[in-house]
Amino acid sequence: MSLSGVNVDIESHSRPDATKDHTKLHRSKNPKIFTCEECHKQFSRHSGLRIHLLIHKGEKPYKCEDCGKYFRDRTSLRRHRQRIHHDAINNYVCPNCNKVYFERSVFLKHMEKESGTKRFHCKECNKSYTEMSSYRRHARLHGGKKPFKCDLCNRRFTAICNVRQHMLTQHSSVLPFQCPECDKSFPRKYLFKKHVEEHSSKIVIVVD
Repeated sequence: MSLSGVNVDIESHSRPDATKDHTKLHRSKNPKIFTCEECHKQFSRHSGLRIHLLIHKGEKPYKCEDCGKYFRDRTSLRRHRQRIHHDAINNYVCPNCNKVYFERSVFLKHMEKESGTKRFHCKECNKSYTEMSSYRRHARLHGGKKPFKCDLCNRRFTAICNVRQHMLTQHSSVLPFQCPECDKSFPRKYLFKKHVEEHSSKIVIVVD
């Protein structure tokens, strides 16, 4: 049987609820998307929707042979075995820093950062970035967008980290980094360390 050029196998449903499950596996107007009737989440593959439906039914058919714990999909089982039982199969190890990653996407993102490859280029000023998040934060500067707001004074910022720094320096009555040598306190760790280094440079050795 063929639907819009996509081959579909007709299956015999041996379980009583199999027919009900099968009716949930339908295609939307977009021929590349499968939609779950329970929560409307969409998937690019038929198999992805099948696995997702197990969540709604509460089924966990994949068993860990070492500890007997059950999981709803192979990915969760594999991640469990790697983290708990230290399976080395399919682990991704960075050749530069020896960090181990269990997921390929996270590993590839780390390798891009390690290699310094800057794939995201700003068309306005030709600056480049290794991560999409950094590029988007930079792009807001050109667009004048400041989506992050201080709840105390309504001042707006391009990044959430700028809000945190603003809150710490402008609205915090307690400065967390206090010098043990004097009474000075600082809002940022790097300022505190710089101050402590100044104390160290002033040490005078007295020789009798």
